[in-house]
Order: sequence, then C-alpha cells, then structure tokens
Amino acid sequence: MKNFKYFLMESGMNELITKEMIYFFDERTEMHINYVKRNGEKMIKHLNLTPEETEQFKTILEKHDETKFQEPERTPYILVSWKYKVGNEEFEKLNMSDDIKTKMTGATEHHVKNNKHHPEYWDDEHESGVINTQDRNKPAVLIDATKMPDIYVIEMACDWCAVSQERGTSPFDWADNNINVRWKFTDKQKKLIYDCLKVLYKKDENI
Repeated sequence: MKNFKYFLMESGMNELITKEMIYFFDERTEMHINYVKRNGEKMIKHLNLTPEETEQFKTILEKHDETKFQEPERTPYILVSWKYKVGNEEFEKLNMSDDIKTKMTGATEHHVKNNKHHPEYWDDEHESGVINTQDRNKPAVLIDATKMPDIYVIEMACDWCAVSQERGTSPFDWADNNINVRWKFTDKQKKLIYDCLKVLYKKDENI
C-alpha cells in the first residue's frame, strides 16, 4: 500500500499541502470520530439491543471513518477538509489543477463506496458518479439505500449529528433536504432516522 509521502508526491499535491493543513485534517477528523462515538454510546442507551448487537455496534463505531487516514483518501481529504475550513473563495486562491480536484472527488467517492454508514455503499446501480463535482453537499444521482441495514442507518444518523455538532447546524434540516431526494429510503428507515435524530439532537445542548 502506498504511504502518505509517496501518494503526496505522486498526486502532485506536495507543494500545495502544508503542515497546518495536515494538522487541521488530523484534529478535525479525530474530533468528528469522537462525536460519532459519543453519539453512538447515547444511542446504545436508547436501543433494545442484545449484548451481541451492542458489541457489534461498538466495533462499528471504533472503525468509523478509519479509511480517511489511509490512501487513496488521506491526501485528497486533507484538501477537502481545508476547503471546509477556509471556504470556497479562499480555497480557489490555491489555483489547484483540475487533476487535483478530480482526485478530491475521487477520494470522497472511494470513501462513500467503501464505508457502510454511507448509503452509496448499498447502491448496486451506481459504481461511480455518485458525488456532485460542483457541490459535494448536493445530490448527483438518486442513491438507492433501501438495502441499508438498520445498524448502519443508526451509525449514519450518528454521523449526521456529529457534522451538525461541529458546524452548529440542524441534522433535521439535512434529513429533510436529502431523504428521498439524494438517498432513497423506505418508510421504516425514514422513521428510524428521525427517531435517532430526536434522541441525539438537542438544539440548545452544548455537546
């Protein structure tokens, strides 16, 4: 497996990525994972799980987003994270090549197709083209998530809430704007998602 330094040189990102960017990516990603784990622990208290299911869910939480620390995701995701930090206008001043932008989209696509808490993992129809290249927060195609098991739907809800906790936004707004617009869920899955959000999201709670 190619290591970070090799991928950095090969990808043409060596002159773009700074120590500050790397530090921010590491800190932000670890913080996100910790939010997800805390949300998961909160969900365990509200779920009627068997001991075996509880251990399974804890194992799933421990592995959340670990692929972001491995290539081909890590190097492009450093830039993806930095873009969220500085905003689109400031980020464009880096004058990145189209090739590097393509690698950033490719890293995100790799992530969602290889992590079970993302609906894209469960869609057999779309092997690529699942990320909107103009705005990664908008749909590219309608993804069929109806095969997604409940345990990963719950992890997904923990993930959505973690992002909201980081950004000070509402996961209910995200759900309203994306369920059956970006991702197709069954009525049962939709109810499970909103039930989880009601447990996890407290508007005035400082988490």
